[in-house]
Amino acid sequence: MNRIRSMFSVCGQAYSWRRLVGALLAAVLLTGLLFPTPVYGQFGLLGGIQNILNIINGAIRSTLNLLGTISQSLQALYRQIVWPVQLIDQARTAITDLVNQFRGTMQSIYSARH
Repeated sequence: MNRIRSMFSVCGQAYSWRRLVGALLAAVLLTGLLFPTPVYGQFGLLGGIQNILNIINGAIRSTLNLLGTISQSLQALYRQIVWPVQLIDQARTAITDLVNQFRGTMQSIYSARH
């Protein structure tokens, strides 16, 4: 450790080692940008598109099917418990029957008061 400190003390001030590391990092990045390593495609453009489609048709399709099944189950549960259409229709019919049953009586009471 003392050896490293002595090397940095030669450079001068305490913050000069940070400058040195920063310059070294910039040089490495610049070298990487100027002389990149060659990269070869696996199967060209059409092969890449085919690989993406295979991924979509494989794992993603099964996940989407699972999400669709869960969504349908939740909708069925919602229709049965939260918004039961059949029970609501029965309640509407019962209220309509009650209104119709007492309509004549209510009209006669109303007309007698006026």
